[in-house]
Amino acid sequence: MVDPAVGYLRITNFSENTPREVNNAFLSLMNEGTENIIIDLRDNPGGLLSSSLDVLDLILQKDLEMVSTKGRSGKILKK
Repeated sequence: MVDPAVGYLRITNFSENTPREVNNAFLSLMNEGTENIIIDLRDNPGGLLSSSLDVLDLILQKDLEMVSTKGRSGKILKK
């Protein structure tokens, strides 16, 4: 907690476990009375795209396009 209403969460990389760990951290911070959360991604080298998208699913509205990729075949995948 940064102060009674502000929680702090640092994500150092996006691995298989990151979405579950972030969800647990969100629940813990909310149980402590957090109204706002700072998510610190400084020096995060990246990792699994699927894990980063799962984290975004936790915090963004569902109908928002987050990313699109275009493969060699020209097929576009949107999420």
